[in-house]
Amino acid sequence: MALLAFAALPACDTDGGDVVEELSLRITVTNRSTPGLLDGVDVGLSPGIWAVHGEPGALFDVGAAASPELEQLAEDGDGQPLFRAFEDDGAVSAIGIFGATEVGVSYDDGPIAPGVSVEVAIVAMSDEYLTLASMFGQTNDIFVAVDSLPLSSLGHPVVLMLDAGTEVNEEPGRGDNQPVNQTEPGMGASEDGVVAPPGDEFDYPAVEDIVSVTVERL
Repeated sequence: MALLAFAALPACDTDGGDVVEELSLRITVTNRSTPGLLDGVDVGLSPGIWAVHGEPGALFDVGAAASPELEQLAEDGDGQPLFRAFEDDGAVSAIGIFGATEVGVSYDDGPIAPGVSVEVAIVAMSDEYLTLASMFGQTNDIFVAVDSLPLSSLGHPVVLMLDAGTEVNEEPGRGDNQPVNQTEPGMGASEDGVVAPPGDEFDYPAVEDIVSVTVERL
């Protein structure tokens, strides 16, 4: 069961239309998992991507094939290709990488460990959308994401657990072709699927036991 979202009412102008305003926001991503959650194996979250964009579905679409750049994030925890693909893309007004070893550090090469929170400060417009994505590190191509959150709605957004559909899944934390066990990136049998919630025979922790996201005005 995902975290529930709540929405603040947008401001209106004298003609009844929404007022578009600049927002200074703090995003907090927390690895809520307990050490050893997967039968003694820790759940790590990869350094992730955040993006602000004018229309929904900028980085991925549920039900559609993943891009090669999303595949690299979902399979190997490498967000740099996705960052580079959208850094100069007109559909995205701002994009960055988050990952840290402690609150207040905006980027670090290491994973987000159990109990660690990451804070990112961004500036966006109230009529834009926010997307976040980070790999569930003990899997083949599962990632957690906030998908196109309208920035007129803040608080605790819905967090999804999604399968990129690019690599055949193995038992979480046990697969030879998962990043913590594989000998090089890109190992594992390819899968011609689409971005969707996991639908295999394996048991996954509830998404709220892995990650929480808050978005609040500064």
